[in-house]
Amino acid sequence: MPASRCISWGFEVCADDVRGFCDTLGIARPVVYGHSLGVVGELARIDCPTLVCVGELDPATPVAAAREIADALPQGSARLEVVQGAGHFVWKDAPDRYWPFVTEFVTSTT
Repeated sequence: MPASRCISWGFEVCADDVRGFCDTLGIARPVVYGHSLGVVGELARIDCPTLVCVGELDPATPVAAAREIADALPQGSARLEVVQGAGHFVWKDAPDRYWPFVTEFVTSTT
């Protein structure tokens, strides 16, 4: 795996590792923002409804990046949610706002 497709959080995480893990469990693949991972150009290949969630105050994946992700997905397939007052860990910062729209998205797309 080329280094450009991996990131390090004290351990190496490669895009294909995450894809394989999610595919094995039958769960949606997370999107990690970053042109360095080379994923933005591949988003048009996703063929299912996709929820892009970002905290308004997220320093790692700013709102502009989340918009770029949503815009790179096939037309009509993306739903962008910007959670006011939340940072990178939206589910921890604003669980009362995060979980209802995640639940609604999952139940409406299954």
